[in-house]
Amino acid sequence: MFVRKQKRKDGRVYLSVVQGYRDENGKSKSRHVRSLGYLDEAGAAPIAVTLHPLKKIDKRAESRVAMGAAVPSAYFHRDLGIAGFFERKRTARGFSYDPCRILELLCWNRISDPGSKAAAFAAKSQFPRRCDFSLDDVYRSLDYLADNANALVKHMNASLEEARGPRDRARLYYDVTNYYFEIDGEDDDGLRRKGVSKEHRPEAIVQMGLLLDADGVPLDYELFPGNVNDMSTMLPMMRKAGLRDASNPDGERVVVVADKGLNTSNNIAACTLDGNGFVFSQSVRKATKGLKAWVLDEADYEESGSGRFKVKSRIADKAVYVTGEDGKKRKVMVPVKEVAFWSRDFFERARHERAKVVDGPGGDFGGMYWELPADPPVWLSWRKKNGVVSLVTARHVNIVVFKPCSFDVVAAESRDRWTKFWAEGARVKVPDAQIQRIFDYGMYRFGAMTDPDGVPAGLQGPWLEDDRLVPWNGDYHFNINVQECYSPAYRGGHFAHLKPLFKMVLSWRPRLRENARRFVGIEDGYTLPHSVDDRGVCIGGFWTGTIDHGSTAWVAAMMMRYYRYSRDLAFLRDSAYDFMKGAMNVYLAMMVEDGGRLALPLGPSPEWGGSHAKGSVGRNPSFQLAAAHRLARDLVEAAAALGEKPDPRWLDVMKRLPRYNEGPFGFRLFGEQELTESHRHHSHMAGLYPFDTL
Repeated sequence: MFVRKQKRKDGRVYLSVVQGYRDENGKSKSRHVRSLGYLDEAGAAPIAVTLHPLKKIDKRAESRVAMGAAVPSAYFHRDLGIAGFFERKRTARGFSYDPCRILELLCWNRISDPGSKAAAFAAKSQFPRRCDFSLDDVYRSLDYLADNANALVKHMNASLEEARGPRDRARLYYDVTNYYFEIDGEDDDGLRRKGVSKEHRPEAIVQMGLLLDADGVPLDYELFPGNVNDMSTMLPMMRKAGLRDASNPDGERVVVVADKGLNTSNNIAACTLDGNGFVFSQSVRKATKGLKAWVLDEADYEESGSGRFKVKSRIADKAVYVTGEDGKKRKVMVPVKEVAFWSRDFFERARHERAKVVDGPGGDFGGMYWELPADPPVWLSWRKKNGVVSLVTARHVNIVVFKPCSFDVVAAESRDRWTKFWAEGARVKVPDAQIQRIFDYGMYRFGAMTDPDGVPAGLQGPWLEDDRLVPWNGDYHFNINVQECYSPAYRGGHFAHLKPLFKMVLSWRPRLRENARRFVGIEDGYTLPHSVDDRGVCIGGFWTGTIDHGSTAWVAAMMMRYYRYSRDLAFLRDSAYDFMKGAMNVYLAMMVEDGGRLALPLGPSPEWGGSHAKGSVGRNPSFQLAAAHRLARDLVEAAAALGEKPDPRWLDVMKRLPRYNEGPFGFRLFGEQELTESHRHHSHMAGLYPFDTL
């Protein structure tokens, strides 16, 4: 069966499907199967499938060609003019394979059966074009395609306008997605970084922003590191696309349409100042009280004839916060049109989801919902009926339904857990009943807030309020708090409870290495700020905490102490030793010569002086000196355990670095700063405890 072209008297070409056969005398004939119409009305030029006349065909083998590839190939060559782009670059190439044909194959595969580059190459026999290249050529071509990506996008836009006329840029759509990579860790300086995955995966991701015109046809795209927040990608994308902004005031006015993730003060201010419009969605849960009241007020809503939706609008002022030239943020009111929309379809869907939990009359039920600043929202619903509890949790659209269980089952599991906890730990008996109760209660709280197979305990452990953000964001404070939470693990004999904490910290090493590079300019160090979230990102308002390297040294000391109690040599060799050396390398980069001795020229004493530039840092902080000495001693001990020679610089630190900053009244915090007021951090006395260097 084939497509026949017949040239008519008027010069037009008529297409029809014809089937070949042989009659009873063995003569070749053909019969008409279907008319396709005139070629100039078909909208796409056909692709010829040529089989070499000498090629033998195995009649028993199955061989298929995807003729549907004609459609994307027609757009590829005709509307986008991609072949012409690569043809003009042919003489400048230093390789023999055809990157245009490789790109065409990859595009067809992404449309017909999305898969990897290897999967596309494996299916090339079904692609109705000659593919004279290897799989290695496919991989090699990716660098060439990436180097020419911006020029290719510009060429495709020009070709599309030439084929179809000017693009409609009066209204633009923008959104961000990301791609995950199944790799260990993340890039130090590249795009693959840990961030908020749309698929809620822990691997490194790359963010991609896509800009569409009013007809939904792509204008441009841009890649961003995975740790870049969605909301900060829109302005760079608009600048790259050459849209109207402060540097291009005469450009065409556009209206940017985006979801609530891009509804930020910076984006609104930029659109307003550049004379562009914007349509951003808004979370009612996060709205101001006035906006919530207006949305929930039934007045002024106009209902559709079908009753499927209703809408109302008003002109109002929206507060945005812009940063001035002096670096200070200022509140500015921007006039906006607010549109409230209610959909019965969405309402029914939400009610259906709730019905999964509350499935029928009777029983108690309830739930909680959290809007998170950087992650998708999460919620938990529970239902109790006839003594059986059902739980449903969800993050964004991913719903998990737990197996219903009775309180008797939960109680039995709880008893088993606590029986094991008390049996594996150290038991202490003292004559004083009050002291005994304090000890037992403390160990109980430690067991409740830590779990060998769970999430590391932050400031509040698992005890978080349901209706508000907990104090200090429930983060991880490494300048005393986390250490206090986990101190019972050692002498209490619950070493496995430390593992989730160490696993989390060690997963941050690429980020901590970057911190060290920015802090002291070395490539082989680790710097852990005193206050971070569960991704190791520094948070909080204490800038001195970002350079409090004692936090890093203290975690290293925790790892070494774990080895002393557990004798887990594999952990010391594979994880702790590297972290300890990285922490010490930062201290070594900080130290300077001081009259035959070593000194730390500048550093903080945890949380002393707040975030004030004056009075919060100084020379030779007692806390940092004690931490450096503890780290040097631990490294020498670790090297001996691993059968290695210690670094001479560690021995030099032990010999020439002061163990504390001494003043006329005892320990100083740093420089000439005495302890002039009570302070909850014992920092200047850390050499006595916990570092035990005095």
